[in-house]
Amino acid sequence: MKSNYKKMYFVVLTTYQLFISDSYARYINEKYADTDIILFTVGLNTRHFNTEGRYKIVSVPDLNNSKSRRIWQRLYWSGRLFAFSPLAKYFKHLSACHLFVFNDNEPVTNRLMRSAYKGYGNSISIIEEGIGIYEYTQLSNENLTVKQLFRRFITWILGSPMQYKAVGENKMIRNAIVSDVELYKSLDKAEGKTVLFQDKRALYRYADNFLSRNNIKCDGYEQYEILYLGQPINENGGMSSDEADYILFLLKDIGKVLIKPHPREPLDKYNKLAQKNSNIKILAGDIALLPLECLLSVFNVKILISFNSSAGVNLAKANQNITSIFTYDMPESQNFLEQWQNGYAEMNRNLFQNTEHNLLVPSSYREYQEFIKNAKSNSTQQEKDHSAARRTLEEIDQIMNQ
Repeated sequence: MKSNYKKMYFVVLTTYQLFISDSYARYINEKYADTDIILFTVGLNTRHFNTEGRYKIVSVPDLNNSKSRRIWQRLYWSGRLFAFSPLAKYFKHLSACHLFVFNDNEPVTNRLMRSAYKGYGNSISIIEEGIGIYEYTQLSNENLTVKQLFRRFITWILGSPMQYKAVGENKMIRNAIVSDVELYKSLDKAEGKTVLFQDKRALYRYADNFLSRNNIKCDGYEQYEILYLGQPINENGGMSSDEADYILFLLKDIGKVLIKPHPREPLDKYNKLAQKNSNIKILAGDIALLPLECLLSVFNVKILISFNSSAGVNLAKANQNITSIFTYDMPESQNFLEQWQNGYAEMNRNLFQNTEHNLLVPSSYREYQEFIKNAKSNSTQQEKDHSAARRTLEEIDQIMNQ
C-alpha cells in the first residue's frame, strides 16, 4: 500500500518511546513497504536491539550527565553548529516526510522539528508518552524568573533556547496522538491540531514480540503482586534520606513488593532499601531499563503504587484487572509534590480517574492501606485482551493518508 509520505522519522528519548516507535515502525514497514523509516535515538544504548532490518537507527550519544556535555548538545546537536552534526544530512532538502516526536521541548527533538518544518510537504505529530502531554502552562514569557530568563538567553546564544512551556504546545505540530481525546481537546494546546486516538491495548499486543525478539527474559518475579514504580523525584537521580523514609513508609506491612526503577534513575538507587527490608526486591538487569508497559504481561502484578507515574495511568486504563494507587494527595506526599513541580506546567488531575475506578488517589494513609487491602482481595485474574489483536493502529493509517 502506498502513502503520501516517502519517509517516516521518529525521535526517541526513552525505552518506552523506543517500544512505541518500534511498534509503529514495524506496522508501517508491513503495510507501507515503500516508506523509508528512521529512528533517531537520543541517549539510548541500542547496540543489541534487533530491528530485523525493518528500519534504520541513528544514534545521538547521551549528553545529559554533565554541564559541559549539555552545552555541547545545545551547540552541536541542536544549535548553531547543527549543520556539522551527523543528523543534518537527513534533514537537508527534506520533503514528503512525517516526523513523530514525544517531547517537543527536548533540545534535539526541537531542533529536528524546526528542520523538518522548513521542508516542503513535511508534517509533525506528537505521540503521548504519559501525563506530561495533558499538562498546561502556568507561566508566560512575561513572568519567567530571572534565572529562567538567564538560562533562555544563554541557550539562545547556543542556538537552542530553553522551552518554558508544557509538552505539545508547539505550533509546528499538526497531529496529537493521545489515549484520552476528550481530555486533550479541552486544552488550549489542542487548537489547530488534528487529535487522533491511540489505543494502548492494541499497542501493548506488540510487547511479547518486542521481548522475545530481543531475547529478554523475565523469570523469577512471579510471586510479587505489588509493584512500586520509581520516579526521578531528584533531578540528579539520587536518593535523599527523605525519599527513602517516604518509600519505606509506603511499603511497610503490605507484603512482598517489587520495585521498578525509572529508566532515568540509577539502577542501584533502591538497593539500600532492599538490603534493609526482606519484603522488597528490585527489578534488575536489562529488564529494569525497559518500560513496564512491555513487561506487565509476564508478571503477576495486581497493584501498582506510585507518586503519579504515567505507567500507572497507562496500564490501569488499558487493563481493568490492574489497580493503580497514586499517593500525591496524601499529607506525607506534599514535600515530594513541591519537588516534583517544574514551576511552569501543572498536572491535570482528571487523568487519575476512569469509569472502571481502578485508578485510586487516597487522601490519607489509612485510606491508602484500605485500597491495598481491597485490591489484594480481588481474585480476578489478568486476562490478555485478545480483541486487541484484531485491531490495527488506525492512527498511523490516518496519518499515512493525510
